[in-house]
Amino acid sequence: MVVVVGLCGTSFPPPVAGSYTCPPCIGGTHDLGTISLCPGECFNLLGNTYCNLGSYSQLLFDPALNCSETYNFTLSQIVETPLVTGPVTEFCEASNLYYAIGFSIEDGTAPFYVNGTQVTGNFYQSGLIPTGQPYAFTVTDAATCDPQQINIGGIFTCPCVNSPGTVELAVINQCEGEMAATSFNNDAVVGPTDLLVFILHTSGTSSLGTVIGINTTGSFGYVPGLMNFGQTYYISPAVGPNAGGMVDMNSACFSVAPGQPVVFYSTPAVEILQPDTLTCSLNALMLNSLPSGGSGDFSFDWSGPNNFTSAVANPIISEPGAYLLTLTDNLTVCQNQSATTVASDTALPVFTVTSGEINCQQPAATLEAASQMPGLTYTWTFPSGDVMTGAIITTNIPGDYTVTALGPNGCTADAVTFVTDNGVPPSIVANGDTINCSQPTAELTATSNDLAATFVWTLPDSTTSTGPTLTTSLVGTYSVVATSPNGCTAEASADVVEGPDPELKTDVEVTERVGGSPSSFPM
Repeated sequence: MVVVVGLCGTSFPPPVAGSYTCPPCIGGTHDLGTISLCPGECFNLLGNTYCNLGSYSQLLFDPALNCSETYNFTLSQIVETPLVTGPVTEFCEASNLYYAIGFSIEDGTAPFYVNGTQVTGNFYQSGLIPTGQPYAFTVTDAATCDPQQINIGGIFTCPCVNSPGTVELAVINQCEGEMAATSFNNDAVVGPTDLLVFILHTSGTSSLGTVIGINTTGSFGYVPGLMNFGQTYYISPAVGPNAGGMVDMNSACFSVAPGQPVVFYSTPAVEILQPDTLTCSLNALMLNSLPSGGSGDFSFDWSGPNNFTSAVANPIISEPGAYLLTLTDNLTVCQNQSATTVASDTALPVFTVTSGEINCQQPAATLEAASQMPGLTYTWTFPSGDVMTGAIITTNIPGDYTVTALGPNGCTADAVTFVTDNGVPPSIVANGDTINCSQPTAELTATSNDLAATFVWTLPDSTTSTGPTLTTSLVGTYSVVATSPNGCTAEASADVVEGPDPELKTDVEVTERVGGSPSSFPM
């Protein structure tokens, strides 16, 4: 750098064109005084350059004055004091949410500037800075030769005066349709500008995970689409600066406590499979339940007819009627119910059965069981103990028969019928007779204990005659067959013999009643 002395032998202040007229050349001496130079600068006087420090007396031609004059001057070097700042001091305001910094400017060339703004005096104090946020300042002075610069930066966090408090750490197991309320110990420390909130999130530590919801009550419900059944979430108390009714989660004085675990489960559901029908062959059955949802840890409470109760999932029952199942999720205590009705079919078979008769004309009887109820099967027990199945049987065994009807429901009913043995032949007695001259015809008779019996006579000449009596003149043996209405027969025989003629009597007393008095005549 070169300091130049201009017109009229002076450089301070430099002339302005047209505004200054140099004095006439008088050939005098000009005393320029001490000229201060920055390190490395030189002094130029009327085209002559002087770089060395010291005092000078120079006779120089001044073209502007068109004369020679003597210039006296001294060259000295400017010595500037280094810019020095004192230590930085941090100041927290009352809420501890903001701080300011201050520092002194202990040396340098005044005036001083911080971030381009002039400082009054030699102490600087900043405006309020959010706690935990960094600060940066540039300090400069007014040095002539080389203005100096100091950069001051850092970060400061005020000690927070709040605390979120604590909650119980026992797990809350909750149903999807109910609210989970955290057990808060009411031990939070909340500053005058703070807000205490509760946050439902996914982290089990004192730092937040994925936030599901925030409120001031500490009660949260299941949020479909954001939460999963069976996953553990946490309700944490948190405290921080109140930013328009919302907690400032970006503040350095925002803090979160470890949360109380909460697990949401779907509402349990239960289905009862359609039960079978109680019958005579199925006098007990199992009620089958199908629970779903919830935590899977269930208890069962059945109620039914005749004060029936059970605590098993699939009870055995033997009574028809309405049954109610209450399913309880043991973790959430949430319940659901389902009902079913067990029907009963124990109707006994209703049927009729015929009896029968065997005889000489019909040696086998037909017995039949019949019913308007469909699907019946029949089993016959003979007098001998033998059995036969079917609706119709044929038998030649007389006696009592037991028929058992079995319905599709397993119910049975018995009936007793009988087969009468009417195959006893009739008794028969045949009486013969004698013929002679005085009695040329004989009369044969047949009798039976069966008054309805019919008789057929076979004569000696092989001809036949019917009826209980027979008049004949043939001598010989006659057979007679008695036939009862049951077709049974009995046979007997009778003889017609020729007997002697009766003796002729010569003395016959004939008594004649004449005129009312008997008369006798010898013969």
